[in-house]
Amino acid sequence: MIAVHRQRLARGITEIGLRRAGGVPDIAGVTLVNDDPGGVAVDDILYSRTLLLG
Repeated sequence: MIAVHRQRLARGITEIGLRRAGGVPDIAGVTLVNDDPGGVAVDDILYSRTLLLG
């Protein structure tokens, strides 16, 4: 583990973005721990990816 980021969120929809210094695209993984009974839907998680051409 390289870093830990903890954040208590308010009710409702919350947007969180992760970016490395200098925009280096090397975040290999993220662990999301959730104690909300409503959970987190997989389609709520978005990944910023370069479009593949071809």
